[in-house]
Amino acid sequence: MNDLACRAFRLVECRDYGRVDFRVDQDRPYILEVNPNPCFSPGAGLAAAMHAAGRDHGEFTVELVRRATARAGLEPMPFFSPGSKKDA
Repeated sequence: MNDLACRAFRLVECRDYGRVDFRVDQDRPYILEVNPNPCFSPGAGLAAAMHAAGRDHGEFTVELVRRATARAGLEPMPFFSPGSKKDA
């Protein structure tokens, strides 16, 4: 199913993140939808899936912003992790 999800993701030209919903009937997967912008809040299913995969929501958010700024040709802004101390 991972290969099928990746192919669907590319087919609809998603980038950075998204969600592919399936139903499985008699061991055969069917794609219900490809959502290029699923709910991103820390309490949503995307965050739960990231946690299950060992990904941190905050770090993932910073990664998304860095990818977007790189695509736009912008200088990345400095980011500070929660709890880190900013240099004076």
